Amino acid sequence: MPDHAGRRAGRFPGRARWRAAFDVILADFTLPDYDGLSALKVALQRCPDVPFIFVSRALGEEVAVDALKSGAADYVLKERPTRIVSSVAAGIARA
Repeated sequence: MPDHAGRRAGRFPGRARWRAAFDVILADFTLPDYDGLSALKVALQRCPDVPFIFVSRALGEEVAVDALKSGAADYVLKERPTRIVSSVAAGIARA
């Protein structure tokens, strides 16, 4: 299963290796052949300490709240890209 970052999920089999590989995960809510909540679920299983941030064009308030309740560190609308920096910094600080 591709992780949409150009790597194969099997390449990093243990949690420690996943943690060493990623400081933060940025993902669109709508992915090709995959959905953001499924990606979040995999990330929480494999690297629960890595902040997962949704960056999306169309993320309604209800969906955003569900994503946060499911374990996402934050969400940023693509229309407000300047928020990505502060969101990533806050996610890494909390990790």
